[in-house]
Amino acid sequence: MKKERTRPWVYVKFVLTILLAALFGGVLGYGAAANQDFLPYLGRRINGVLSLAGLWWFLPLYLVLTAGTVVHLRGRALLPAAAEDDGAFRRADRLLSLAMLATGAATPYGLMALGLSFAGAWERPARMFLAAGLLVVSMVWTVVLQARTVAAVKVIYPEKRGNVFDARFRKDWYDSCDEAERQEIGQCSYRAFQTVSGILSVVTLALCLLTIFQAIAPVWVLLAGALWLAAVLSYQLAALSSRP
Repeated sequence: MKKERTRPWVYVKFVLTILLAALFGGVLGYGAAANQDFLPYLGRRINGVLSLAGLWWFLPLYLVLTAGTVVHLRGRALLPAAAEDDGAFRRADRLLSLAMLATGAATPYGLMALGLSFAGAWERPARMFLAAGLLVVSMVWTVVLQARTVAAVKVIYPEKRGNVFDARFRKDWYDSCDEAERQEIGQCSYRAFQTVSGILSVVTLALCLLTIFQAIAPVWVLLAGALWLAAVLSYQLAALSSRP
């Protein structure tokens, strides 16, 4: 077996990256220290701007669900021809996948919209009740759209198994996938892990800097760090458990 050859530039690049990151952190820290009063002020201003939208935060959510419903109906309309026409099959599969994408994005954004619409609304109970009602309606819409889309997918993929209303849905669906589909799921999961880990690492570092200068409460560092730790540990433990 040939020994792996490592280019010297790799080490130089690594050292330069560390030095640049340290320089950037130093400049950012100096700027934050010189403007300690500005950071809390900026935070209050940002919170104020976010709370102004109120219930309008739910508008993108309902637009996404509407778009998901439209592509779902277009996909279902192609199901009769999908059995004999490869073009119709591919289009139906694509449209139904887009419908599932819409439902997948709806749940986390719906909770974000709820929290943002609650900001500054303690003196407006009617707004809070309306926000909760909009979230409930969107959740029902999401679940129904998911169930209908899964049922449509089973028409073009009869081997698929799983009930959206069952807690074992994800496992049953994965078990009904063939080897190629499982490899695709693994590749997508790895990309998602890389993306989430990268975002959480940057967010945790930024929150650490803000905590040093008392711009935010330390609990936010704990929350971001715990999420990052959960992502890393779940990935590593899954890799260890899969080995013989």
